[in-house]
Amino acid sequence: MRAQIHEHTSPRCEGRAGLLELPGFEIRRAGARDFTLQIWGPLEDPWAAALGVGLFEAGMRVVRGYGRRLDGPVWLGEFELEALDDSEDPVRIDYLALAREPVELLAPPLVTLSRFHRSLTSKHGGSLFLEVRARDRLGFLGGLLAPIARLGLVPEEFHIDTLGLPVLDRFFLKQQDGAAPGRDARRRLKGLLDQLSSPRTSAIE
Repeated sequence: MRAQIHEHTSPRCEGRAGLLELPGFEIRRAGARDFTLQIWGPLEDPWAAALGVGLFEAGMRVVRGYGRRLDGPVWLGEFELEALDDSEDPVRIDYLALAREPVELLAPPLVTLSRFHRSLTSKHGGSLFLEVRARDRLGFLGGLLAPIARLGLVPEEFHIDTLGLPVLDRFFLKQQDGAAPGRDARRRLKGLLDQLSSPRTSAIE
């Protein structure tokens, strides 16, 4: 599907159920440097990790965000973005192409967590709730989700808020096969989060 790019205000995705059958996006200007991105339809995991890294490389800062799997591969997401001085033109970016980058090719920035919390939940048919706090930095979303995706874990739903200190992001994670994270997956995630919380954090392989 050819990307749909609109600079000005347009109807919200919630009112277009038929279009959710195909992937698409809209980018709307909300201020001199502020934009709202909506992305929807069948999106392959780990699309959110790929989009986060792509936004970082394009010089776009994620201020707030929300995403939820509606049914199978069908997603609905919305992000408040800030364009930095050296960013690409936000209305010319193909956000679907960013979301389709293979996770093994992603080069996310290194992030450091100040605190994290995990707990098993029955939401989404069994998922792992992850809450992280950190000092904000450009590329935080991709820098967190990309290494998590390499463990075979992807969000079913996420809530992102980088306004104020610290960053407070929440995710409901499942395995890429749709199963609830098992003991081994939870152990590997804990190891990753511990590594990202270390002052001497090294690059994630």
